[in-house]
Amino acid sequence: MIFLKPRFCPKCGITEDKSVFYKGFCEKCFLEREHLIQPPLVVNIPYCNDCEKVHFKGHLVFGTDKIIVTMLSKHIDTKYFDKPKFSIEIEDDLHNRFLKRAKVTVVGLVDGKKLSIEQDFVVKFEKKQCETCRKISAGYFQSRIELRWDVKDEDIKITLKILKKNAITLKKEGIENVFISRVAEVKDGVDILIGSYLLVERSIKEIAKKLDSRCRASKKLLGIDRETSRRRYRSYYKFVIKPPEEEPDTTLEEGEEFIDELRKIDKKAEEEIDKKRQELGDEFLNVMRRLILQTIDMLWMEHLEVMDYMRSS
Repeated sequence: MIFLKPRFCPKCGITEDKSVFYKGFCEKCFLEREHLIQPPLVVNIPYCNDCEKVHFKGHLVFGTDKIIVTMLSKHIDTKYFDKPKFSIEIEDDLHNRFLKRAKVTVVGLVDGKKLSIEQDFVVKFEKKQCETCRKISAGYFQSRIELRWDVKDEDIKITLKILKKNAITLKKEGIENVFISRVAEVKDGVDILIGSYLLVERSIKEIAKKLDSRCRASKKLLGIDRETSRRRYRSYYKFVIKPPEEEPDTTLEEGEEFIDELRKIDKKAEEEIDKKRQELGDEFLNVMRRLILQTIDMLWMEHLEVMDYMRSS
């Protein structure tokens, strides 16, 4: 009868009847030799305290637990495991909201035998202001919407509502720097500073329709981008909001006062007015009043455009 000597661990000398062997070593020596748990045991994750998002793979995302699972999984070497299964327990630190404690457990087969390893990690969130929040705090903008003349609070609310709606759509499409930097009151209206010209381009038609106004677009060269060597422009979009036209007063008394004022200006005008009044009747007063208001409106618009050109040149 032949008796085989039990196999022993070449590192510590323990026999296989006292420990499970993996790859020719006992469990303890195998784990120490292969370094399946890789440092560091403290994992730092950049975190923006302004928007409460986490920097991950060049993007800002919510859902920190999923990111913790992904990052901690990289510190576990599973090359010897067959069909490994991960489980991670995450707990908040009661004394520091920027710390989390995680316990990682990996279970799988090594040489056909079950192996389970556990490791505790500390996850530390580092305060790091994201690029978007940094640009907002600095007042950066690529485009500016200018609401001019008869601007009401409702016009501003409508414009912001359209911009925010389209900003959500662009963010889902992966477009960055889609934000409203600032809303500033100026002497003759309101300026809305926006981080991306794409947001304005997608919104101008809807804004013009809602405000019943036309948009005048222009751009200004800022310089050359050092990374792409392309020209950088800043876009301006001007909406002139006209006040509602007043209903002409058709009372005979005011009409006579209006004619009296014209008579004082020129006697020839008196003859022309009487002639037109005989031809058109009392409706001529309303037509004349509307024509004068439109002329004043046109001259005022030209004045605003000239002032805006002088200010920007």
